[in-house]
Amino acid sequence: MRFSINSKLLLCLLSLAQLCSWGSLFYNFPQMTLAMGGYIDGSKASFYAVFSVGLAVYALCTYPVGKQMDKAGSAWILPFGAIVSAVSLFSWAHIANISELYLVFIGIGIAQATTLYEPVFALLIRNQGVLKAKKSIVFITVIAGLSSTLFFPLLDSLITENGWRNTLKLLALLNLFVTLPIYYYVYLADKKVSMLAKNSVEKNDTIKSGVILSHPLFAAYAVSFMMLGFIFSGMSAHIYPLLIEREVNRGDVILLISLIGPAQIFGRLLMGMKAMRELKTSTLAVIALLHISLVFSLFLIQSRDILLIALLIMVYGVSIGIMIIVKGLAALDLSSIKYYGHTSSLLTIPILIAQALSPWLISLLWEVQGSYYIPVIALVFASMISATGFIYVTAKVKKPF
Repeated sequence: MRFSINSKLLLCLLSLAQLCSWGSLFYNFPQMTLAMGGYIDGSKASFYAVFSVGLAVYALCTYPVGKQMDKAGSAWILPFGAIVSAVSLFSWAHIANISELYLVFIGIGIAQATTLYEPVFALLIRNQGVLKAKKSIVFITVIAGLSSTLFFPLLDSLITENGWRNTLKLLALLNLFVTLPIYYYVYLADKKVSMLAKNSVEKNDTIKSGVILSHPLFAAYAVSFMMLGFIFSGMSAHIYPLLIEREVNRGDVILLISLIGPAQIFGRLLMGMKAMRELKTSTLAVIALLHISLVFSLFLIQSRDILLIALLIMVYGVSIGIMIIVKGLAALDLSSIKYYGHTSSLLTIPILIAQALSPWLISLLWEVQGSYYIPVIALVFASMISATGFIYVTAKVKKPF
């Protein structure tokens, strides 16, 4: 079964839509928070609590969206999400207090669940088959991986020139006039093959969530990805103060952090190589996580050598880039195509919970000694636990569902 539109055009359109969605919905918060500081009353903790609310809503919506995406003709979710994105961003531009921002981020969470990787991956796998979809997922994540690299300087410039409210309005228009038409076009293409998809996908009985959740193989994957979410979110939130604590020059800190984005893209490009595609996703996960463990272990040395830190950060970025694609493909190790969206959504929920809690938990660990020594040890253990789970998965061959 294939989409009835040109596959290259499909990938280019979906990649552009993902680039815009990630840049406008996920990567704008830190800069917007700083810009709103003089206009909206609220502590730093209260602003980051807003972000956690958005992630919580994202997590809650992931399951019904993933389950729906297993059904033929369900791509209406994508244009719906683009509309919610535009409305939420436009509403954000008009808030007067922190309470209104909480309401806005309910919409942001819904928009993330309906427009970001999970529904798009489920759509591709359902319509393109496993082998072709794997290549498509690699391509899309490479392009979407540019979102942070492109949007950080773009948003900084727009906020400086136009203010944060007008910048949010521009992001709303981006979703309305770029993302929405693309997703509507994809919805129409999916609708044309909906009857064929219905015959091949929905002729089998649906699987109950309890069957998936109770299987030890799913539990191993869920724990592994939860630890990965803990690592990624915690590192993203604390890498700046960690490097400052090492007495690294602030200018060098910005340069070092900027290496993560390109390194992630390189990791995703590696996943496009034939030799990498032939490895099991769980095997790739083990390799990537062992590299992450090595990075954090070396951070314990307390070195201030800029070249060594740059190398560690690039290894970390490459490994995270690999793991992002592994996460997109992991549900295929657990289930057949007809349950992909359902299974993938259940895997995503613990990741989002860990991402929401990690920055706060790491800050509590920091307070024990007033340094990042204990938090880095915690990150080493998290990566080792995650790798152990993937080793268990690697030993299993037969799909449980």
